[in-house]
Amino acid sequence: MAVILIMWMTYYLGEWNDLEGDQLNQSFNRFSGGSRVLVKGFLPAWVPLLLGYGCLIGAMILGLYIYLKYRTGSWTLLLGGIGIFSGFFYSSKPFRWSYHGVGEVLIGFCYGWLPIATGFYLFTGFFSHQIVLLSIPVGLSILIGLSLIKVLKIFGQTPIWLFVLSGIPLLFILWNLIQIWRGDYRDPKRLELLCRNTIFINLSITMILTIQQTFIRSILEKWG
Repeated sequence: MAVILIMWMTYYLGEWNDLEGDQLNQSFNRFSGGSRVLVKGFLPAWVPLLLGYGCLIGAMILGLYIYLKYRTGSWTLLLGGIGIFSGFFYSSKPFRWSYHGVGEVLIGFCYGWLPIATGFYLFTGFFSHQIVLLSIPVGLSILIGLSLIKVLKIFGQTPIWLFVLSGIPLLFILWNLIQIWRGDYRDPKRLELLCRNTIFINLSITMILTIQQTFIRSILEKWG
């Protein structure tokens, strides 16, 4: 829930911070140019601002509760703080990461290593190099996900059918690359498809790695 609140904070504040640019944007689609709720006047601009700060406060309260109630370790607050800091200044001044080319790198980090490492740490109280391996294809799926196959091999005990399943996001990556090479991103509708495919790639790679780790865990439990 804390992670969801941080994401909501980022999206709500993004609506408010990007309002001026969204009003000028005439080539928007479902994945860029904001939700258009503020641009079309359905809600006053202070609503997402209030909701964003509300989510920020909620995330901080939950983080403190987890830390104090379950004594999850000193890294808990730092990891949560990194997520809040990155999300808050993704579109907010003075950093505005998304306006200076840093936003994509932070997305890879915050959707890759950070949630996986934080989830692992909260349950175990330590970090592992295997978490870094798992986070690489998830984070790189924002750009390219070919590292997925390598990670599946490193962990071993991966069934053939899962390797076949991993070909699905790789095909979407290839499709995206072909469309970019052809310059399809210049067409608004095709650009929207590229954005949609990228989201699917990220989610499918995460799903495949989750299935693999669940499969390995079941084997280990079966054989003691």
